[in-house]
Amino acid sequence: MGHGGDIPGYETRGGATDDGRAVSIAVTAIPDDGAVTERLEGVVDTALCR
Repeated sequence: MGHGGDIPGYETRGGATDDGRAVSIAVTAIPDDGAVTERLEGVVDTALCR
């Protein structure tokens, strides 16, 4: 499990598996459509769950 967050202009997401694989994603200039968080979580899931 990871801890992400956001402040105006930045969004971060991350996570790790039990076997030690980890990923961190940072994005700047977030659009106002709200879909960015879902996309970031999808990228993290893809990276960790192959």
